[in-house]
Amino acid sequence: MPEDAAPHCDSVCRGDGETCLPQMLADWDAVARGEPGASLRAVYDWTDYPTARIATPRKDLLDAKSYLIFNPIQTTRGCPHACNFCTTPGVFGRKFRQRRIEDIVEEIREAKELYNSACFIFADDDFGGNHKWARELCAAIEPLGVKWASQCDILISNNDKLLAAMRRSGCLGLILGLESPNQQTLAEAGKRFARSADYEWRIRKIQSYGISLWGAFIFGFDNDTWRTCMETCRFAQRMNLSMSCYPILTPYPGTGVWQDYKAQGRLVTDDWDRYNGASVCYTPGSMSPRDLRHAQMAAFAEFFSLRSSLRRLGVLPFKKFAWLANLSIWRGIRYYYSRRGRHVPAFADFIHPGARAWRYDDAWAEQAHAAWSEMPEADEATLERATEALAAANVRYSDPLVQAAAAVSSTQQ
Repeated sequence: MPEDAAPHCDSVCRGDGETCLPQMLADWDAVARGEPGASLRAVYDWTDYPTARIATPRKDLLDAKSYLIFNPIQTTRGCPHACNFCTTPGVFGRKFRQRRIEDIVEEIREAKELYNSACFIFADDDFGGNHKWARELCAAIEPLGVKWASQCDILISNNDKLLAAMRRSGCLGLILGLESPNQQTLAEAGKRFARSADYEWRIRKIQSYGISLWGAFIFGFDNDTWRTCMETCRFAQRMNLSMSCYPILTPYPGTGVWQDYKAQGRLVTDDWDRYNGASVCYTPGSMSPRDLRHAQMAAFAEFFSLRSSLRRLGVLPFKKFAWLANLSIWRGIRYYYSRRGRHVPAFADFIHPGARAWRYDDAWAEQAHAAWSEMPEADEATLERATEALAAANVRYSDPLVQAAAAVSSTQQ
């Protein structure tokens, strides 16, 4: 949305910085030199220029102490798929591009020498979007003796040679964007390359190579009800996923969902702070906003409960880092709700409208009411914002990419 940035600057670069930023800087320099006819464009769109290769970042300019994991490596950009909720096509385009393998190897080697890094996040939307290239990269980094995690589509399960190469090269785990085990929901999401009926064997295939899986699902499509949300959570448990997250569908600008909901008049806010995976920014099709948020938190609570963790992770072999992450998230959920005097949500609440999880307990409610009465906005909207803040905190710390970063960081330590 360059028009949002335009009032605050002279020019806006949209898209790959390697492609459009040099164009802007050249014009800026020409203007500074007073060249006849030189001027700055309002918007420099990367699609107007030949695509530059993906560059290696100057990490020597950064403070390693400021980062959970200091050495994320970007190996690809773009995505060959066209899921209508995803921001990747809007940001990086549909064309799938790979970075030069020798540049990636050199960045990893330098990180090992300068920062003693042994574990990395490959911060891609689809590391395995090109199977042949991914195998070549795995072969190139295998001698480096590093560990890594990334995000892939589930179609890597078609390629045993790729899975074996990934494991040999040090793959600890993968984030899979599964969205839903319900085929109607996948169709609504525009996820045409995947069939929910194939999810189980594909997941088992990847796991058979000793690669841990972190599932990313989305709640809030028109086909979703609290029961489909519950079924999604229990599918994740049945598949023995190490970790999982359940963000609420967010109609980010530039996505197909955004365009559809805007045309239908279903967007309820343009406050971008609420476009966070925890707030409901649109009118859901089959659930109320309250029920959708409740289902989201019930899924987090059930998936990361002690019983679920024991069933999914087992005891032997002991999965130290997965257990640490699961216990931390479960403790965090219980802590936040106990501080607010509320019961942890559960799917059973939907068949018990009088369940205490739907309301604050009396003691906390009295304190909260007293505090709210002194505020300018002592109304239901205040409670709604507090609930969304709680959900956002849990979503953030339960996001698979954050989990992956924490896992490889812990492994390195």
